[in-house]
Amino acid sequence: MQVLFADLQCQANLTIKPGDMLFTGSPSGSAGVDGDRFLKASDRIHAEIDIGSLNVIIRQD
Repeated sequence: MQVLFADLQCQANLTIKPGDMLFTGSPSGSAGVDGDRFLKASDRIHAEIDIGSLNVIIRQD
């Protein structure tokens, strides 16, 4: 599925600004290709760009 950021702005009624990080996820089926590599509670995600970083710890609701 291909979505243009301009379409996303219109559909979600939000403004995307320089430096905003958009996580779109993985293509369907890609997480299981190498075995059961799905996110689970306590997994950590680290994303970094020139201006800073984002750290996320997955939790179970």
